[in-house]
Order: sequence, then C-alpha cells, then structure tokens
Amino acid sequence: MSYTSYILRERYFVIKSNGVINEYNSFQDANKDVERGILVVDSFKEFFTPQNGDPWRISEFEFYNANKVVTKLKCNNWVAERIDITYKSSSTLNFNVNFSDPLKKIKISPFKILGGRKSSDYTSHDMGIVVKIQDELKRLSVYQNWEQIDLLNENEKLKIQIAELQKRLKSGSAG
Repeated sequence: MSYTSYILRERYFVIKSNGVINEYNSFQDANKDVERGILVVDSFKEFFTPQNGDPWRISEFEFYNANKVVTKLKCNNWVAERIDITYKSSSTLNFNVNFSDPLKKIKISPFKILGGRKSSDYTSHDMGIVVKIQDELKRLSVYQNWEQIDLLNENEKLKIQIAELQKRLKSGSAG
C-alpha cells in the first residue's frame, strides 16, 4: 500500500462496551464483532501540515449502532451532536463538541489533545477525539440535564463563599 493510499483509506474501529477499541480491515469485519458497542468509520477529511512539523491526517467520523444505522455517540440520552476542530498543530488538537442533554438543550464543550502525535504516525489523534467524547458522555450521563449540572456548580460556589464568610467572622470575632 502506498503512503498516499494509507493516509486516504477509510479505517474501521469497534468500541466495545468495556472501552476497548479494536481496528478492522473492513466494515464487514468490524460489523461481525458480536461484542461491539459502536462501529466507527474513520474517513479522510483533510491533510494538515503544520509549520515546521510533520503532516498528518484529519478524520471525519461516522458512527453505526448494532442495527447498522448511522447514529451519534450517546450515553443515557446525552448526545454528542457535532464535532468541530478549532486548532491544529503538530502537538495539539483543540476541538469543540456540541452536547445535548435528555431535554435536547445544547451546550458547547472545548477539548484539547496534547502531545499525542508521533512523527511516524499520521493518524494517532483520530481515535483520541472519540475516546474523549465518550469519556465526557459517561461523565454527563449521571446527571438529568444541564440545569442540574449548573445548579450543582452554583451550589459548590456558594459553599465556598459560605466557608470564606465563616472564616472571616471567626477571625473578626477572635480579634
């Protein structure tokens, strides 16, 4: 296989429910994995050459469920709606993901992958994007919606402020 055909070829991955990722030679082979959760088709999107760096491939992903239907990455009705790469260099990849909660309210979350690319591996960031999104979906899935997360965050801020006020009152009353 030539270098160009290697970079441009589609790749097929299966993400199992335990988080293990396996690569296959074809869609059919990947689809035969009986333990699979999501089948990922990693297609060539663009070729990027950073200044004074090694060139590498940027991917576009399609996800398939067990019924061979195109889907989105999901966990307990939380959905990764869109992935946008916002910055690329030879050692850093920044991207935003639009997540929707079970009530379909969308928020954008920024992510960064640092130092994962090796000069000989032009594709090493690719599945890192998918893994980060899945990890975030798992984290979000314990909440009911964005409002619950916002309320919990606000509650933590208030606890800190209360502790600071109590500390000031104690030091003021001691003096």
